[in-house]
Amino acid sequence: PGLPVTLMAKFSAAEPATRAMISALGHYQREVRFYERLSERTPVAKPHCYYSHFDPETGSALLLLEDLASADNGSSMAGCSVEEVSRVLLSLAVLHARWWESADLANASWLRLTSLVAPGLMAEAFTQGWPSFLLKLSIPVTSQISEMGGWIQQNLHAAATTLFDSGPRTLIHNDVQADNVFFAKLDREVVFIDWQMVTYARCVIDVAGWVRGQLEPHARRTVEPQLLRLYHEALVANGVCDYAFEQCRSDYQLATVLAPARLACAVGFSKGLQAHQGAFWDALLLRYPD
Repeated sequence: PGLPVTLMAKFSAAEPATRAMISALGHYQREVRFYERLSERTPVAKPHCYYSHFDPETGSALLLLEDLASADNGSSMAGCSVEEVSRVLLSLAVLHARWWESADLANASWLRLTSLVAPGLMAEAFTQGWPSFLLKLSIPVTSQISEMGGWIQQNLHAAATTLFDSGPRTLIHNDVQADNVFFAKLDREVVFIDWQMVTYARCVIDVAGWVRGQLEPHARRTVEPQLLRLYHEALVANGVCDYAFEQCRSDYQLATVLAPARLACAVGFSKGLQAHQGAFWDALLLRYPD
């Protein structure tokens, strides 16, 4: 009595090898622990969790979550409007301010990124995954794409180790893309799903990945400075007083390398993905260059 008629069940992968690989990355444990330990104290909208389970020996996991069918899901392929991007940035500022420089999170080992997504290994993983990624593109590998690969290779290690391993840090969603965002139909409240990559790092990782991943370059370039200022002012309004805008802007520039690197690794290492017209990675890759 009193429970919803429908729920969403999120299972770990059924195939043992795939489940073991994803579990080794820490994805299942992080999301389950987030709902069990942090969700109620995190003041942004997310699905209510009715049941959670994670078995570290087998990697099996299960979440029973609120059904968000009444809200509008974003689309990473289609991108978002500037107004939608702004709404998400304001919600991210609330999230980041709540856990700013939290000693509890700094000591939470389950939040640390592991395996190929560990900060110290990201550059090596990119080097291995980039050639395979290029083979899976159905768009021409232009000089701009080749130069992007060199730029990522040159800057990724410094960006990853700085932004993930040094302060000021906070709780970040770490996978803010339109597919992981819902907008309530009435008031357009932002609801975040898929907390498998949640971790403790600098806030701009969320901001740069979101802004750069959702707006086409010609539209982004005209509003990017104002969007970053909007986010920073919201962060200050929510109580963060020790993070100057100049540092926020510098960190943001450093963070712009992370999202295209992760895209290349995710696609490059996925054996089931092959080049085809209309692939999501073709569209997303072209949004990241300056």
